[in-house]
Amino acid sequence: MTTRLAAVALDVSRTHLLKLLDDGEVAFERVGTHRRVRASEVSRFHDARRVPRKAALDALAALDQDDYR
Repeated sequence: MTTRLAAVALDVSRTHLLKLLDDGEVAFERVGTHRRVRASEVSRFHDARRVPRKAALDALAALDQDDYR
């Protein structure tokens, strides 16, 4: 998929996605001068980000619950 579509799927800016590609956090292939990202790679990266994000949100929710006890 194009970098624009991948950025939309990950809910990040295209600029941020390009940084992730350049840093090697998301694998991609070059087709001429264009970058293409596999849908499976977008899914893998999305899932990898979800786990720590959910843990952080759960921790914040627990702190919020402690304030009301």
